[in-house]
Amino acid sequence: MSSAVDLQDAWLSIGAVEKASSVEQLARSLDIHSVLEVGCGTGAVLAEIVRRGIGSEYAACEPSPELFAHARSRLYEADVDLRHGTFESSAFDQRPWDLIVVSHVLEHTVDPAALLVQVLAAARYVIVEVPIEGTRMGGFRSRLRRLVTGRERTDNAAGHIQFFSVRDVHRLVHWSGGRVLRTRTYFPVATFRNMASGAAAWRRAYYLGWVIANRVLGPRVLLLLYYGHFAVLVDHGGPDDRGAGTHPLFWHPDAP
Repeated sequence: MSSAVDLQDAWLSIGAVEKASSVEQLARSLDIHSVLEVGCGTGAVLAEIVRRGIGSEYAACEPSPELFAHARSRLYEADVDLRHGTFESSAFDQRPWDLIVVSHVLEHTVDPAALLVQVLAAARYVIVEVPIEGTRMGGFRSRLRRLVTGRERTDNAAGHIQFFSVRDVHRLVHWSGGRVLRTRTYFPVATFRNMASGAAAWRRAYYLGWVIANRVLGPRVLLLLYYGHFAVLVDHGGPDDRGAGTHPLFWHPDAP
């Protein structure tokens, strides 16, 4: 196991509890048996979902061979149908699911609308969670970095190529033929505290400052001003105009 994957797993594990809480809260009172996670990474979120007993039949797919190997070692004791590949290549799109979880995947995806259309076709319910980075602060930081370093926004350590606002998520769901039933907003306090630990004094003050701001202002305000995580429960109740109107895609390698 490479040290890079171990570090990524440690990072993903910090946020897994809150991400699983999104699933638990949004799926509460629903009749959920089969649960599939698309893009499970190192399996940290799915392990927490299994531990909480959300559903009774579990499956996951992960296209990265390194992350898949880590997920398999993490989930070896759990009864999980774990496959290496994408949603389509794993053949999970060939059967129905009560719930498909797409947690912190769409921001890494070249065509998030296409993936959401696919999972909606295979599930009664879909839970999507993304980081909200399409804010004024996010745009300002991106322009400032481009000015100072010449680096584009898509050139980042997290591997994000889409940068959503809350409005973008609603547009994406609508365009994909879905309907938002419930939402959850939160600020990733544990992640920011982890970034603050061991950081230089000014960085530590920066990260902890946002933790304090979250306590004072609340996650909804912070989501508009700076950053946060936004999760939605989606079903098929949207208008029958899938694919109509403006495609909710920020970036594509073939875009001008």
